[in-house]
Amino acid sequence: MIGIALAVMMVASVFAIVPAAMAEPPKGGAPSSIRIYGDVRPDGNAPERYTDWRQPFDPTVIPKDSITFNPALLEEEFGVKNGENAREKIFLRAWYEPCGKYWGPRKNYTHPTINMEYTYMLIDTQYKPTSGQAGDTVFAFPTCEIPSQPGLGAWNCMSKSNEGNRTILTNVSGSVEPYGKTVNGRIEIEKGFRNLAVGDEVQFLDHKLEVTAITPDGDYVIRVWYAGNREDDAGKGWIILKPGAKMYFDRHNNMYSTANHDPAAGQIRTWYVRRDSGLNSNKIYVGKELQRCDVFYV
Repeated sequence: MIGIALAVMMVASVFAIVPAAMAEPPKGGAPSSIRIYGDVRPDGNAPERYTDWRQPFDPTVIPKDSITFNPALLEEEFGVKNGENAREKIFLRAWYEPCGKYWGPRKNYTHPTINMEYTYMLIDTQYKPTSGQAGDTVFAFPTCEIPSQPGLGAWNCMSKSNEGNRTILTNVSGSVEPYGKTVNGRIEIEKGFRNLAVGDEVQFLDHKLEVTAITPDGDYVIRVWYAGNREDDAGKGWIILKPGAKMYFDRHNNMYSTANHDPAAGQIRTWYVRRDSGLNSNKIYVGKELQRCDVFYV
């Protein structure tokens, strides 16, 4: 088993945030604020990728100023691991990054940004870190947008979700030798939806799906589109989803039968949709395969 400690870089809204050190005080006096400074050039203020599972909780990995907030605690209603109640901690820290880099047409440019990092940890009923087995673990994790803010802001966006506000840990792979902990594992997380009807729309992280038709044979016809930009991209429709099918999609909504995390090997494609077979063929799942060094925008 690989303990879940997902460090998610929330960079989608970073250009909408004014660094505190650059903000002008209002007339009549200084505001009540915290200023974060960072000037570690040319390499940046923090590691782009963690190499050790302890680094998301270690303030010394960021050489300049950072803020670590008290963790939020979610009680038993939000997590189940191995069939038993579990709790969840959400850690937040922020730092000023003077030379942030982002993928895209200007990927070699640097931009002053504020990074907001969220780390999700399963804990047991004694408030100690724990692990969860694939198929028997569900936990709270933001998966979709809300109108009042950019980026992800809700646990769930569709009442037909099998697990309500919770996300399913579907698959875990990788070796944890020799210390029982690793950052090199791979996981799949997903949400399932039962009896989606024509016109129903769901989002999971950086893609959305809509059911556009159901054929007389019971096949779902779906449309998929990318939701990682400020405005959603045009979708790709007339995709037939048969019982037992699983398909992956890249940034441009091209469809593949396998996942890929390496840009040197082709288009990144880690978001997927799958459909159960047999008696459960009315259940559709949308999910994401994740491993260290994955980057996606929301």
